[in-house]
Amino acid sequence: MPKVYVVHDQGRVNLLPAEEYGELKVCLNGRFSHHMNKRVFGHLRESLRDITRDDFLIPMGNPAYIAMAGGIIMEKLGSMKILQWDNQTQQYTVVEITA
Repeated sequence: MPKVYVVHDQGRVNLLPAEEYGELKVCLNGRFSHHMNKRVFGHLRESLRDITRDDFLIPMGNPAYIAMAGGIIMEKLGSMKILQWDNQTQQYTVVEITA
């Protein structure tokens, strides 16, 4: 079963619709100081170590952390699948990115 990695869950969004794509895995919870970026990067790298091309990323939260997660995945896999929320249809759509 694929996994759905949520970059940074701050508890404001209902993630249940994403479960249709796989098991939810939250990389970061809560708030972090910008002084912690090095530690956050290490935590993201560890959280994403098992990601595969079958898995998805939800780019949610702090833009710096989203960029870090995307960089980690592209370095590891050379591609990634993002779940992008569409407000009009009220559902996720898959966006595939390749290098």
